[in-house]
Amino acid sequence: MRNPTTRKLCWLKQRGKVYYLYFAKRFGRKPYSLNTSDLRLAREVEAEKNRELYDIVQGIKRPEKLMPIPYSELLRRYRDHKTSQGVDPKTLKNYLKTLNHFGRFLGTDVNIDTITPEQIEAFISFRRRSPKQHGEGTLAPKSLRNEVFTLVNLFTWTTERDFLLNNPMRKVSKPRRVVYDAPRALTYEEYLRLKAAIKSESYADVVDFYLLSGIRRAEGKLITSENFDFENMTLTVAQHKQGTHKVLPIGADLLAVSKRLIERAGVGNPLVTLHVSRLTTYFATARDEAGLPKSITFHSCRHTFASWLAALGTDFKTLQELIGHRSGEATQIYVHAFNPNKRSAIDKLTLPRKAVNA
Repeated sequence: MRNPTTRKLCWLKQRGKVYYLYFAKRFGRKPYSLNTSDLRLAREVEAEKNRELYDIVQGIKRPEKLMPIPYSELLRRYRDHKTSQGVDPKTLKNYLKTLNHFGRFLGTDVNIDTITPEQIEAFISFRRRSPKQHGEGTLAPKSLRNEVFTLVNLFTWTTERDFLLNNPMRKVSKPRRVVYDAPRALTYEEYLRLKAAIKSESYADVVDFYLLSGIRRAEGKLITSENFDFENMTLTVAQHKQGTHKVLPIGADLLAVSKRLIERAGVGNPLVTLHVSRLTTYFATARDEAGLPKSITFHSCRHTFASWLAALGTDFKTLQELIGHRSGEATQIYVHAFNPNKRSAIDKLTLPRKAVNA
């Protein structure tokens, strides 16, 4: 019979030249890099971690970090961590709103090691029946899914930091991604109708800037001329939702639009001066005048960016990097290099032009 002390609770995998440490599903931990290509050293770390995890599982030792802490204290540490990573205050406020809902549902400030999957599932059922904050009906499926994955992120971070041994979210069923039947991206013809309905040249450039970069509204508000590297033709975007940055290649149309916005704003000043609510209402006015569906909103600029790139044959991994849908790793501060496929993908992305009458 196999000696239980030799059971693999974590193991090595090589990615590129570097070794990563992977964990058994029961721990709910993400793999992390050992920052070494030395197999001997990596195996030493693997063996030591296996011994540590075995002792914890058997109750032989309890690391200081695994001492019971109240849920309120966990939220304080999580908030401080997200703040240190530069997460947008409004985004963090929304995270904490959901997490405080869960804390109130628990009833008392329990120690986190007593939280069970059954309690989390009961909370999800409760929130599924909860009324909307404004208006009639219950919580929208997308809102419920966002709340559930806020809990997923909290408990994943908790187990990664060794505040918990096992992730209670691992056995909880998560809501599926919401798929909307109504169109969320512009077709080429709809884009031309929308642009014809926009009376302001400066706002038209703002719309094109968001469409050609695929950025979020809040991200665009932070961009100045300092974010552009015209020598290397790149744009660095702060993704405060994830607490990371991404680097986008600048295509020909994005270059022209960006230079016009910089000229209007002045060097060092934000390119987009309109409040986010104005971005939305001006867009809605033009959309209605153009006779487009109500499902087309300002955020459709981002959907359109992804949709048009996909139609041009951009591979999924490159598209995922360009849109910025990667998981927000705490250690990832800047993306210095990018796949050459991104350059070729962006170069294909151009704005449709009106047909020339014969």
